[in-house]
Parts: sequence; C-alpha cells; structure tokens
Amino acid sequence: MPTNIIEANIIQGPAIVEQTGPLGARFWFSKGPINLNLKTDTFDVGDAIHGDKLQSRMKGRSMTLDFTPASVLALFVPITLCTRVTAIAAAGTTYVVGETLTVTGGTGTAATIKVLAVGTNGAVTAAKILTRGCYSVAPTNPVAATGSTAGTNATFTLRLEQVSQWFPYCASDIGTDLAKVGSTIKVYSKAEEKAYLFNRSVMTKVAAGLRLKPSEEMLGGSVEFAVLGAATGQPWDEKHWGEVLDAQFPEPVFDLEDILTDVFQAEFDSQDIISNDGFEITAAIETKNIEDTNRGSIAAIALASMTAAVKCAPSNLTEAQLETLLRLQDTGALMPGQPISELGKDLVLTGANSGAVFTLFNAGAKEAQRTFDTGAHRFKQLDFVSEREFVAGEPTPLFTFDVE
Repeated sequence: MPTNIIEANIIQGPAIVEQTGPLGARFWFSKGPINLNLKTDTFDVGDAIHGDKLQSRMKGRSMTLDFTPASVLALFVPITLCTRVTAIAAAGTTYVVGETLTVTGGTGTAATIKVLAVGTNGAVTAAKILTRGCYSVAPTNPVAATGSTAGTNATFTLRLEQVSQWFPYCASDIGTDLAKVGSTIKVYSKAEEKAYLFNRSVMTKVAAGLRLKPSEEMLGGSVEFAVLGAATGQPWDEKHWGEVLDAQFPEPVFDLEDILTDVFQAEFDSQDIISNDGFEITAAIETKNIEDTNRGSIAAIALASMTAAVKCAPSNLTEAQLETLLRLQDTGALMPGQPISELGKDLVLTGANSGAVFTLFNAGAKEAQRTFDTGAHRFKQLDFVSEREFVAGEPTPLFTFDVE
C-alpha cells in the first residue's frame, strides 16, 4: 500500500522573506511564489567497452532563491555607505597603529576606520574603512571619529556611496567578494509557523525592468539570491546550508500608499521627453563564481560589472529632435570610437504627483526604433545608456532614485 502524502508539503500559504545583513534587517514582500532551487552538477565515468556514461558523480552543488518582489517604496530608499578613506583631512596626534575608530555624525549604523600608519607625535598618515556603516542620513565630510585610547583631533574625508535594498551594490564593490557582505535569508511560512533559514546569501540578480508609469507596478522582474552555506565548516555539517526554525509569522506592515504609480516626464540636454508608455529602467549586475572543487560548492562570488539604461517611446519629439538626441548626422554626428555619453549630460525622470526623481548620470541616446503603420505612433522606442565617470579618480554612480 502506498504511504500517505506528507500533509505539511501541501499546506501551502503565503510566505515572506527577511534579509539580515550589512544593510540591516529588511523584509521583501513577494507577489507570487518563493522558489528554492537546488542544482547538482555531475560528470560521467566509464570506458569505451562498457559505456562512457556508466555512472554520474557529483561535481558541485548550488542553491538559489528567487521571487518577484512587490514594488514597495522601502526597496528604493537610499542607504549611504562609507566605502573608502580618500584623504586624511586632519592628522591629529597620539594615535596608535591598529586602533579602530568609530565615525561620528549621520543617522544610522556608524562606520569604523582602522589606523594603518602614524607619523611624528602619533599623527595619522594612513587609514582604511573597516566596516562601511549603513546610514539613512550620511555624515558630513570631513568626519571625526571616536574610540582612540589617547589620539585626538584627526578627521577623515570619506567616499560616500548610495545603494538601496533594490540595488545593493556600488562602484566600490566591483571586483570584490560579495560573500563578505552576504546576508542571512529567512523565508517565513505563515501556514506552518516556521522559518526556513539560509546561510550566507548573496543577491546575484536584481529585479530588472523598473517601470515608471501610471498603469503598472514598478517592479516586474524577479530577484535571485545564491545560497553559499556557512563560511566555515563543511557541507556534511548538520546546518551547513541552513535550518528550519519554529517561528511566528512577522506580519510586517503593508501600506498600499507605498506602491508608487505616477506619470513621469524626462529631461535630457534641455529637451523635454514625454513617453507614450512610461519609462522602463534596466539596472543589472554581472557576477562571477569562484568554485571550491574540494567542497563542491561556490567559495566566493565576485561582482564583475554594473549597467543601467532607460527605455521609452517618445510622443512629443519631431524627427529632427530625435536625430539630434541620437547624434545621427550633421555637425554633431557620433563617430566611431567616440563615447555615447560624450555630452556628459544626465537624463532626469520626474514623477508629476509623487515628486520621485530618477537620474541616469552621464547618459547618451544609443538607439531608436521607428515604425510606419496605420494607427501606430511613429516612435516606438528610444534607449539611453549610462557610462561611468571618474571625478578626481573617484567613480561616480550610474544612477540615483530619490523616492522621498
């Protein structure tokens, strides 16, 4: 006789994701299912006589978590990080190498600084960021810092970079191991009153397709987290990947006013742009996995690149204005080898009712699509891209989104 199915596996109900990490503890509301995906990579062994695929052996395992988040404004609220000491504004006196200092000012979790070198009378000559902090209101440069045993009066100029829960990475993260700033993920199951905890999770895909229009929610794409397991220990440890906990469903507040739908208008190089179907923003990241073949798992995930672009269907432009934006011909024509963003202009999208502002920095119009058809608008698509700038050697952001 067949055994009964496990009742818990069919008691399906709503779930919510809690992410705890360097940006604090935050909830993700999902618009649909939350999927946990386990993949096993294998290789085959055998011989030419008996068959070259006699047996499959495990090469490595990976685990991902994906879902489509609801477009609550909390996802887009700017968070400021202190990512680098760019200058010693005032060296101070009587500091000691190796001391950890705590940045003062601002609102949020304070960043810390490590003293790397001192000169005459303990004056600070080199320092680095130890922890980046997490600020809703950034400290003002130059910053002071406390915590020295005897040192006084040193101040530091810091690189301040903004991220958000939706797009948690900044220019300083490129080339670094994202696992070092990984989060703990909990999926709370309301029907079971349990929490499924996953160790050391890293966002490897942001919710692309941010739509700024009155007729749809802002987010349409899914987010993905790679689950790496505990940083120490081995896969055969009991709770390497995670564990199941008895937990009360958190019931965080959900406010419909936090779902932003609005009519947006753009401005680029003094040209107003009205889109027939709103604006779609594509912000993406590319990551590279570093494999640990002895453990059959991913040891680290490096951030390789970040890109941002805006797509619209302009309804107020003439043919001449479109060609000017694209730098298609005449004296301002874009030639091979020239950057798309040579003008150094920003594309600014502003919500008519909410006042929300999305800025694509150092933008350029890259391509367009026009159609000739009865009952169709001539301009179907106009795409802008952003290119990284450097000011005094420091990278500038690709975009900002101010929803406050």
